[in-house]
Amino acid sequence: MKVVILGGGSAGWISALLIQKSFPDHNITVIENTEIGILGAGEGTVSNFNGFLNSVDIDIIDFIKETKSVIKNGVKFVNWNSYKKDYFLGFNYFTGEVLSSLDNFLFSISNNLNLEDTNFYHKLSEQNKIPIEKNNIDLYLTDKTYREKIAKRFAWHFDASLLAKYFRKVGIERGIKTIDVFVKDFMADENNNIVKLITDKNDVIDCDFLVDCSGFKRLVIGKFYKEQWIDYSSLLPADSTVVFFPEKDENLPPYTEIEALKYGWLFRIPLQHRFGSGYVYSSQYISEEEAIKELKEKFGENIQIMNRFKFNAGHYKNTWSNNVIALGLSSGFLEPMEATSILILIESLNRALETSNGFKNNNFDIRKKYNEELEKRFYDSVLFVYFHYLTDRTDTIFWKDFLKNHPPTPELTKYLNEMFQTFKDVEHIGKVSGRGPDGIGAWEGDFIKIYIGNFLFDRNMVNNYFEKKGKDKIINQIKSIKEYSDKRIEHYISSKDFINEIYSR
Repeated sequence: MKVVILGGGSAGWISALLIQKSFPDHNITVIENTEIGILGAGEGTVSNFNGFLNSVDIDIIDFIKETKSVIKNGVKFVNWNSYKKDYFLGFNYFTGEVLSSLDNFLFSISNNLNLEDTNFYHKLSEQNKIPIEKNNIDLYLTDKTYREKIAKRFAWHFDASLLAKYFRKVGIERGIKTIDVFVKDFMADENNNIVKLITDKNDVIDCDFLVDCSGFKRLVIGKFYKEQWIDYSSLLPADSTVVFFPEKDENLPPYTEIEALKYGWLFRIPLQHRFGSGYVYSSQYISEEEAIKELKEKFGENIQIMNRFKFNAGHYKNTWSNNVIALGLSSGFLEPMEATSILILIESLNRALETSNGFKNNNFDIRKKYNEELEKRFYDSVLFVYFHYLTDRTDTIFWKDFLKNHPPTPELTKYLNEMFQTFKDVEHIGKVSGRGPDGIGAWEGDFIKIYIGNFLFDRNMVNNYFEKKGKDKIINQIKSIKEYSDKRIEHYISSKDFINEIYSR
């Protein structure tokens, strides 16, 4: 079967490697144009990326060296509430604490205590350590079974450009063909399946199935098939990003930092050779020039602006049309808030390959079910990202008028009301914490942690709750966690030492 992938970059080569591994009999060709650069905005993942690396037999030492990667424990949120109290969302699969620590987390937030005493991941991260014990470094680097066992403990930060180059090199070594051309047109058969791609040199490339990884150009699913676009700008206000490289922190903090600014938010992603940062903002409130001015006021006049781009939050209703499936930016884009793009790409491609037997069974019912599932997956991600904007901040018109300009959907309104009731007359904070709106369970306790971290709760209600439950009990629990964590943390390696260990081999 001739599978053609239109577009290289991270999405194209991730797709190529995964398809080849799952269906080695497929003839795979990646069409890319090396004159087109990599966007470089998304340089982080969630923990499912470890599963991908293992599944396609990527050498972990090579990967770390070639992509300048750094382990990611989670996300630190800075300045997201009026109290200037930071909080941390980690991959809690390490300690098994998803719901168990929410009482402690809420108590610590509401009483201005040190959050490191509540959450071991937070403590690890603040000390620039990763969830791998020093004694297990060799095991992690040499034993694939062990890597699979701890895969959900952490994710990765990587250089997006280097990642694409590395996966390209691996793909070519494994026999995946690549052609460096522009595609100017497509030819479809009587069933509207694309069977030929016409290059700028008038060469013809045959295909049985086409994977659209053409990024924001969306050459096939958007321009050729003109599929319906589902717009979520009414919920997600950001539509612009300025990417820049700030000064590097030699400690290599193992987390993404997301800081609320006046008209959006800032991400900081540590890599071995640099930091990658971007101001994600709404052009309804400030211009690009004003955004850059705000950055220079914060970081100094010498910051290096690397890229800038605009986007419209949303996705195509049907990302699989006829014999074409769109993946990555071609299918849609929300915001780089929680690294959902690569998450959705890997999940959706695995699902498509599984249900269609590697696109060999490409019928209407399979496509319909896939499109419905992916639409729901996108919507879940939209609600999750939207939830971050619900904060008590009122320092600028952007934050003050957020709810007025971006009112929640009926489902989200219902969930917020339910959350409020839980805090009002709760006997246990975990009453709704194991799920998100309409049963979203993908992020477990993260919804409620954001709710707490953004200070949406009524402090009087919370104080009454802990008076009934017993403050001494909570304080003793936190004390026990701290004592246990203080002893345990010495066994874990720092992010910087881990990288040094890699290069010593």
